[in-house]
Amino acid sequence: MPAPLPAAEGGHCVPAARHIRVTAMSLDRSDVAKMAHLARLAVCDQELGRYAMDLSRILDLVAQMDTVNTAAVSPMAHPLHML
Repeated sequence: MPAPLPAAEGGHCVPAARHIRVTAMSLDRSDVAKMAHLARLAVCDQELGRYAMDLSRILDLVAQMDTVNTAAVSPMAHPLHML
């Protein structure tokens, strides 16, 4: 699995959001092993730590996005209707 791109290369980073640090959930190797078992995925022991770190970072990003004030944003049924 390739390493994720840094935020600066992704081009979709909001500078003010970089300073917000929210910790949603920290997964460990046993959490990943349980999820892999439930999803019927074969994950070798050497990959568990990497997946735990990657999934924890994804959950942290979701928690960070949850802190954004979207009160002034009107709901959309589908983003292509905006075009």
